Amino acid sequence: MAKAPPRAPLSGPAFIRLLARLTDVHVAQSNHALADRLSQWIDWTRAVAVSKALDGKLPDAETLPEVNAIGADDCARLRATLATSCVTELDTLLNERTKVVAFTHQSNVTGTINPVATLVEAAKKVSALTVLDACQSVPHMPVDVQKLDVDFLAFSGHKMLAPTGIGVLWGRYKLLKDLPPFMLGGSMIEIVTMERTTYAEPPARFEAGTPPTSQAVALAAACDYLTELGMDNVAAHQARLVERAITGLSSIDGVRIIGPGLHASGLNDAGQHDAGAERTSTERTGAVAFTIDGLHPHDVGQVLDSQGVLVRVGHHCAWPLHRRYGIHGSTRASFSVYNTEAEVDAFVEAVQKTIDYFNSFR
Repeated sequence: MAKAPPRAPLSGPAFIRLLARLTDVHVAQSNHALADRLSQWIDWTRAVAVSKALDGKLPDAETLPEVNAIGADDCARLRATLATSCVTELDTLLNERTKVVAFTHQSNVTGTINPVATLVEAAKKVSALTVLDACQSVPHMPVDVQKLDVDFLAFSGHKMLAPTGIGVLWGRYKLLKDLPPFMLGGSMIEIVTMERTTYAEPPARFEAGTPPTSQAVALAAACDYLTELGMDNVAAHQARLVERAITGLSSIDGVRIIGPGLHASGLNDAGQHDAGAERTSTERTGAVAFTIDGLHPHDVGQVLDSQGVLVRVGHHCAWPLHRRYGIHGSTRASFSVYNTEAEVDAFVEAVQKTIDYFNSFR
């Protein structure tokens, strides 16, 4: 008997294509070529993935339509809020052919919190569906799907203290009911004959096969734990850690923070923090990505690791964002409920020691 393929989660591009079937159109894969183009004119982290009908077929990168560029002088900064000129351009960019607008709630690179209400309003004007990637925001701050008013919202378990291999897709019931299943298997069918098949009502139709019961129990426990802590308290704690980290890193020569600093007005044209800016961390949270002049992120990560400091290095699944700012990668520190101010200080000290280490060879 042939071995059945492993049960795989629905990827971002696959989910976008699935949504497009509601309107009988095909769309470009939002995490690839289209997002790559979009990220060159707008600076919402990981780009705003605007999916459009493209003559009934899925195009390759060479056949993607051109998109009107937003002026770099107006919107070339990674901000937590959109400039008025960007909103105006957004209104002209979206049109009746736009079917899905997918975007990130909070960047996993810069920590930027995007203006959900602004984007949802623009999408509604052209009757487009909205899909919100809340993987970064759900673990770090209060999230209310009713107030966000999006059509779909997704987040992963492992980013919010649960195990890997499980996540959550929230969607408006009517839309979920209209969506066809993306995977067939046990427990998602209603009636099966040799002539036809009918499917179970949501959410069962999207949960084919043996469910990840252990992960589900652990995810529920993680939700209960965070709820007991209070997400307002979680957000305040992480804001203090991020502010402390940015303040410390800004004092080190050669370190450049990617994205907003402690105040959106303190960004230069490369999206980097101005150490003299007013200090407030309400516009970002969670992650702090940075570069060090003359050092590759992989080298930085290795030396930090030798000091007991764990960071992530590379593109963080956001190549277009790094290309937009002309950097080959970055080092990212991420903070959560279990981190302390003492650990932040140890991290900043380790970054300075890393620079000193490499300078000793020059």
